[in-house]
Amino acid sequence: MKLLIFILKLYVIVALLFAAILSPSNFSIIPIALLAFYIFQWRRIFSPLIDVLTQYFMFFAITLLFTTLLPEYFAPLAALPILLIINQSMLKYSNALKSYRPYTKRRPTTLYKVLSIITLTILAISLLLFTLPLLISSSVIVIYLLLLTIIILKRFPGIPVKEEQIEVRILAGNTEEVEISLNPTTNFGMALFFEPENDWVKVKTKRLYLKDKQESLQLSITPALSGPSFVRLKGYAIDQWGLFQTSFEIEPLKLTVIPRAGYASWLAKKYMDGTNQGNLPLISNTKVTKALQGFRQGIEYYGNRIYQAGDSMKNINWKASVKYNELISKEFDEFRGQPAIILINLVAGNDDELDKLAHNILITAISLGQAGIPASFAVYDKENVVMSTPVLSSIQLVSYALRVVKKLVIHSNPLKYLNPPNVLRLSSNISRLNKIDNHPSKKLSELLKLEYEVLNNGANSNPSTKALLQAKAKINEQFNVVILSLYNHDAEALAFNTYTLTRKGSYVINVN
Repeated sequence: MKLLIFILKLYVIVALLFAAILSPSNFSIIPIALLAFYIFQWRRIFSPLIDVLTQYFMFFAITLLFTTLLPEYFAPLAALPILLIINQSMLKYSNALKSYRPYTKRRPTTLYKVLSIITLTILAISLLLFTLPLLISSSVIVIYLLLLTIIILKRFPGIPVKEEQIEVRILAGNTEEVEISLNPTTNFGMALFFEPENDWVKVKTKRLYLKDKQESLQLSITPALSGPSFVRLKGYAIDQWGLFQTSFEIEPLKLTVIPRAGYASWLAKKYMDGTNQGNLPLISNTKVTKALQGFRQGIEYYGNRIYQAGDSMKNINWKASVKYNELISKEFDEFRGQPAIILINLVAGNDDELDKLAHNILITAISLGQAGIPASFAVYDKENVVMSTPVLSSIQLVSYALRVVKKLVIHSNPLKYLNPPNVLRLSSNISRLNKIDNHPSKKLSELLKLEYEVLNNGANSNPSTKALLQAKAKINEQFNVVILSLYNHDAEALAFNTYTLTRKGSYVINVN
């Protein structure tokens, strides 16, 4: 087919040369200009659509150019071979489509409308001017489009593919790549596009060209706690000539979403029943465990990790930091012997946040228990301290975590909370301004000190600070802090407490 199209394009060039030679001298410039444009567009195709329109225009142009050179009935015959080039150009246009118009039902595409308007306009002009060759050529195009329309409407089904539905079990909040098999219901070529109905579903395969063999569609899903049990995709199909488009829906996935809290509760019960560390799945892969690795500090060098707030500057690996252009901390082979306070905010904004918070609480308790780090709970809600425990053993820690999870509450609040303030930057700015002896600097310093005092007073009155002080009173040694909060009513207080704790040598980890 490529060789045939190449020969036919050479035929167009020869026909334009022939027309330029035989045309009167005052009209020869027209076929020469058309010849130059055709060769340029052939060597450098701007787009498949322009290529279709160029071949379409050449069909009528050659008919007109040969009207004065051949008998009226033979002029359209000179342009007839170009129909094959037009057909091939339309196939390439459809095959190269990268976008679509999401119409809700079968309808003609923009290309079909443009070609129809051009053809009918030329047909009307030929009737008005009584130009027989142009009338014959436009009639040929009308017949050609009608034949294509009949073929498409007959062989282009409303639902062109049948999916192989699969069932997927996935933990809420986790991301999984899924491959869907699509079987064509016809051997009629078409371009397919898909878009998800839910924002937690991503279609990785942007476009498929389906004809007579099975194709696969790549999806990435990250389901929330609640959602539909079936994943539905909207599909759009365009026929192989790019003239008609249809829309349809498929349900390729049946989801079983496992709540994070339920899974973490199962892990906690397994741990309390004496399950070995190596038999607890997913623990080593959680963000919680990676965050708690920040407690690792001993004598023997273990490895490197990204710097976290509270890391000692003595442990910075400067060589690695220069190489990767970010601060890298050294990690050692033992965990700190000092205990940890698990500071927990019980307030969640919705079911999904509650599920995530419960999961993090249980996994944190299990991870600390596995690592042999003694810890205590400091639990609070929107107004009061709910629980404050002494240092607990690993089994007690997990047992108390299960109790804490049952106390979680949902508090829907129309208020929007801003990001926590950077208290370290605020304190540094105050220190810098105090060293400058001029009136504007003093005024600005007073304003920043006022902000610092407001933050301090707000932190002191917040239940998170009260819970932390109660837990601290039961530990007579240096301690670390693990914060489990969604940063709603306690955002500013936690930011201020994080600053004061790190200044006193405690290591603070936020588990999000």
